[in-house]
Amino acid sequence: MSIVRRVQLTGRSTYIISIPKEWARSLGITRGSKVFVDLLPDNSLRIRAEPKLADIKLIKIIDLRRDQSIATAIREFIAAYIAGYDTFKIYYDESSIGALRDFRKFIESRVANIIVSEEASSSLTYKIVGAPRPMSVVDALSWLYRLVNMMFAEVIKGIRSRNLEVLSSVIERDNVVDKAFLVVVRNLSSTMVGAGTIDSLGLKSQAEALHYYRAFKTIERIGDHIALIASRVSKLLESNTIIRDDLVEVLEESMNYFSDIAKSLIKIDIDTSRRVALDIEQFRLKIRELGRIYTDIEYHDIIMSLSRILDYTIDLAETTFDIVSIRGVSETIYSAY
Repeated sequence: MSIVRRVQLTGRSTYIISIPKEWARSLGITRGSKVFVDLLPDNSLRIRAEPKLADIKLIKIIDLRRDQSIATAIREFIAAYIAGYDTFKIYYDESSIGALRDFRKFIESRVANIIVSEEASSSLTYKIVGAPRPMSVVDALSWLYRLVNMMFAEVIKGIRSRNLEVLSSVIERDNVVDKAFLVVVRNLSSTMVGAGTIDSLGLKSQAEALHYYRAFKTIERIGDHIALIASRVSKLLESNTIIRDDLVEVLEESMNYFSDIAKSLIKIDIDTSRRVALDIEQFRLKIRELGRIYTDIEYHDIIMSLSRILDYTIDLAETTFDIVSIRGVSETIYSAY
């Protein structure tokens, strides 16, 4: 249903329209209430009442008594967490005690700000507490980048010092990256479904959200491969294998490429993204050569993870291209009006 309103001028430069009284009453909007006005990519406006999140109870039920795998239950939990659910009720019975133990171990190690609020003989209730402050996509990218870059640096440090404890800490830190990833994606998702505005995320348009999500996921996957490299290097050191200098050198170069591309994405610096992406294409030849030199399975896995890290780093560069292109389209559309 469309409602026609005439645009009025107040003061010298402010245009105003009235809002339907019925709509305002239905949402409890009165004088002084806050509403959100979103400028959408098609140049239309969306007016929303201020979300009353405290009154919204989102409860996700997960039943371990059903014949489903732990992996499926975890996927359901993570999907609901990202979507913005704040309460999770887990049902189980005697036959699924082992499944519950594995489920709890994974969730409690990978999800931030979660507590057990209630525990009974056949059910368990989790609650998300201490909701994080709203985070812009630039802050989120910077956070994930710093965590993963530190993992990279610690792997190199562990190899040079042959320190297994340092390498073990890298593997453990991957859980921290996983938690951070879920936090930033939950923040992005909840904002996009109406808990905030795209301005609070630092987005120029809603279309950018897809590409920032892709960047978050890409950085999280780079962290996974760094943890895998730390695990494989640990096995080599435990067998008293000497790690050759050329392998350490390519690790350092890969870290520098990742750092340069991540920073260029944070700043939307397309020139740096373009230049470094070309350098990486040449560097890949060096990685392929190492793959022919190293034939042991542990080395092979390290080389494969390095190759995947470079692929993901290229993906980050492409995300910069995507965002610049979207902003160009948005600016062209808006300037036509």
